[in-house]
Amino acid sequence: MNSLVIGSLAFNLYLVGRKSLSCCLWRCGHEVTRPVAVEGAEIGDAIVIRIQDITVTSLATASGNGNFMDGRFVGDPYVAGKCPQCGTLYPATHLDGIGQTAVRCNNCGADVTPFNFTNGYIIFFDPNHLVGVTLPREAAETIARNAKAYTKLPDNSIQIPILAFSPHDLVGLVARLRPYPSSEVVQISMLPQKTV
Repeated sequence: MNSLVIGSLAFNLYLVGRKSLSCCLWRCGHEVTRPVAVEGAEIGDAIVIRIQDITVTSLATASGNGNFMDGRFVGDPYVAGKCPQCGTLYPATHLDGIGQTAVRCNNCGADVTPFNFTNGYIIFFDPNHLVGVTLPREAAETIARNAKAYTKLPDNSIQIPILAFSPHDLVGLVARLRPYPSSEVVQISMLPQKTV
C-alpha cells in the first residue's frame, strides 16, 4: 500500500475511509482504508481524530456468540491462525461453499475456522440503512453465496466475510441501525518511520 501524504498538521483536515460492517474470518486487517503519513511529524507527535460521520456501505452483516476452537490459533484467534491438520501458521485459505466449515486451508484442505457460532444471525438492512431484519435460512444462504458483494468489500480485498457462515438462529428480529465508532471501525495504529 502507498501512503497518502497529507501535508503539515492542519485544522479541519478531512480523511475519508471506508469500512464494511462485517467481520472477516481470517487474518483480519483494516484493508479498506489507506495508511496516512503526516509530513513533518516526529516520533512522539500526536494528532487528534474526530469522527464526524460514519456511512454504512454494507447491505447486510452477521454476528452472534460462539466458541473458539482449540488447536486452530496461537494467541489471538482472529489474526494468529494455525491449521489443525497440517500445522501451517497463517495458512492461505479459500472458501469451499458456505457455512461454518467453509474456510479451508490451501495446503491440506482442512477446516481452519478459529471459531464457530453457537447462536448467530444475518441482519439485512433497508436501502436507507435505518433498520434491519434478521433472516431465515434460505435468505441467509443466498447472501452467504455472494458475501463479498453484500459486504461491499473492495475488489482487491482478501477478507472472507462472516456472512459466508450463513448464521440464521435468530429470525425475524427488527433492529434500528445506529453505527458507532467501535474499535473495529476506528482502530488506529502508529508505526514510526524511524527505528526507536
